[in-house]
Amino acid sequence: MNNKSVDEAKEITEGGERASQVYPNDCYFAHLSIYRFALPFVQNKKVLDAGCGSGYGANYLAMNGAESVRAIDISPHAIEFCKNKYKSSNLEFDVSDLGDIKGFDNEAFDVIFTSNTLEHVVKVGSFFDKARRMLKEDGLLLLAIPPIINEAVVLEDINNPYHINFWSPKQWDHVLHQFFDEVQGYQHICNNPEITLDFMNTPAETKVDETMFEFNPIAVDEFYSKSSLTAVFIARCPKKALEFPFLEESISFIDDSFTRPMLESCGSNSEDRETTEERFRELESILINKQNELDEIYKSKSWRLAMCLRSFRVKCFPKGSFRYKVLKIFWK
Repeated sequence: MNNKSVDEAKEITEGGERASQVYPNDCYFAHLSIYRFALPFVQNKKVLDAGCGSGYGANYLAMNGAESVRAIDISPHAIEFCKNKYKSSNLEFDVSDLGDIKGFDNEAFDVIFTSNTLEHVVKVGSFFDKARRMLKEDGLLLLAIPPIINEAVVLEDINNPYHINFWSPKQWDHVLHQFFDEVQGYQHICNNPEITLDFMNTPAETKVDETMFEFNPIAVDEFYSKSSLTAVFIARCPKKALEFPFLEESISFIDDSFTRPMLESCGSNSEDRETTEERFRELESILINKQNELDEIYKSKSWRLAMCLRSFRVKCFPKGSFRYKVLKIFWK
């Protein structure tokens, strides 16, 4: 990849927050695999890609069977990139805030797809409320978000300034059921056990493509015991808005899930705001302590010895080699 392509990748991905076809590494193909998973559901269907980013996924759906794809993103820069990059009669890009979507009729879509986006959206409830209105009666919402399954994941994820919602799979399932009658979770994994994914690698280093992932239906509780790259949900049977009206304050938390405190999301409920801010400060304190502990580990002789041994193993027993396979047998 030349320097121009690297610079383009950094610009459109906002330093890595968006996956992009201009930098096809493990992270990109893991994201693209979710669009591939959606293909059976979008055949000859009208689709909305909510939070399309750099547009590669919307184009993938449009080129692989969707009748039409409308793709929206809050970033004017991203949408300008998409419009210049992808031109097709069944593909259209627009700027829109997912928390306040305008310009679409009720029952306009068969499928609404949103991948690794809603963790960035302040008014998630408003998005779901609008989504159920825009979906046809037999339509579905396909949602993918980071699997926040324990405090360690929260502590890692909270360093990402773009992420607002730190919700567990149970929390997403709980809120989805406010708007849809049927919700099914899916485990998202690489189907080649010989490959260890590295989302920070380069395109030259990647050994996967979008076909090397699988999605297995699981109960929401299984997200906590089975590894999953993303928590994927398919929600069907949208509830009628007139029968089940939505108010932003009706979003309740059933566990330690929380939304990052900010003026837009806190509203006028000072008690909720103080509780969220207290939880955020508590997590920040834990994060600082854990970082200090890691710093001490990295400075220790044991860590340096472990890294030397790892380097020796990688050099002398490369993965897939005969010596590596013999080592695995004896290691067991």
